[in-house]
Amino acid sequence: MVYTYRCYGSSSRGLAHRVLCVRDGMAFAAERQIYVGQSYNSLQILYGLVPADGKTLVFYLNRTSTDQVAGFMTGTRHSMGRKIMEKEVRKHFEDVLASLGSHRQ
Repeated sequence: MVYTYRCYGSSSRGLAHRVLCVRDGMAFAAERQIYVGQSYNSLQILYGLVPADGKTLVFYLNRTSTDQVAGFMTGTRHSMGRKIMEKEVRKHFEDVLASLGSHRQ
């Protein structure tokens, strides 16, 4: 799928491939984005929901590649990027949990 997004004040396009598998009470999804343009080179995400002892285990893996953190102070830039990404992912999952709260019995 080709998608358009806004980044740094201009439009860019990327190519995404998504896979979803739901069976036996479990759900797994994967996404790969390539040819993204200005913001990052590629992205791979894998996440899933697995029943465990009457609850649901949620896992999320993300690998993003970019040239924007190369060069001077690359370690610091990677560390900052991880912290920013963790904050955004954590907020997303908290929002999902909050929206599911009204559906719980």
